[in-house]
Amino acid sequence: MRFPHQRGQGRAMTAEIMRVFGDGCASALRGDPVPKFESAMQSLAWHQRSYFCEGHAMGLAALSAIKGRPVNPDTFYAGESYVVARLIGYGFWNGIASSYPVPALRCDSGYWKHLRRWEELRPLLANGESYASMLVRRRFDRSDLAAIRGSSEERLAALHGAGRVLWLLYMYNYGALRVQLEVCGADRDAVAVGLGFAIGFMNAREATEIPKVLDEFGEARPAAARGAGIALALHMCNDAESHREVWRQLSGELLEIAEGALQAAKSAGSGAGWYGRICAPAQT
Repeated sequence: MRFPHQRGQGRAMTAEIMRVFGDGCASALRGDPVPKFESAMQSLAWHQRSYFCEGHAMGLAALSAIKGRPVNPDTFYAGESYVVARLIGYGFWNGIASSYPVPALRCDSGYWKHLRRWEELRPLLANGESYASMLVRRRFDRSDLAAIRGSSEERLAALHGAGRVLWLLYMYNYGALRVQLEVCGADRDAVAVGLGFAIGFMNAREATEIPKVLDEFGEARPAAARGAGIALALHMCNDAESHREVWRQLSGELLEIAEGALQAAKSAGSGAGWYGRICAPAQT
């Protein structure tokens, strides 16, 4: 893939992400057993593990969909480690299926009955699907947003996915990013949350740089900062090393937005509507 609109360090950062993601996908397609998968994941730097899990999940989704397996791909891995990355990775496959003649994963509760938190986690598939469907077309425009369907929560998740791919397509090209946000109209803040999430997630290893990047987005900055906070909180929930590495960088605004996101996650509880609750603006 090519990303001609990126600027600065975007190309190097993207190459790293794509390499790790591809390694995860290859592991799934080879049929590596769980111990080998876990060993490969843990050998990576803490900030790379989610990309490996996303790629691995997409590979599992491909095998499940193409082979018509009667059980969902998440039966491969028990427990809640990197569960958000896994669900988004399954959604990536469905995004690819929107442009290529391959079968998509089913999204009904019967198919996902082995996933205990399915009702609350299902919007994550919409997030991943939106991201991947735009990425494979290498395009972002208002018509893509207008075409998003589903429940209000799934639409919100898909808008966040669109914002995430916006950062990948135009990384560090702030002029282009501001123009793209403006064409989003009423959806701007939801897209900006996704944009901020991508900024926070990809820059977590040097989190002190995040506020400077957020400053480029004017009126959309508060929404982007909320997304960045969610990303930092998610990194801290992935494993103990990630928590330690992110936490040591937090102070000032970064500490405030990350703590707000952690509190939202704690208050969100469980069940349907969980995604919307953890992403909601902080109450003042």
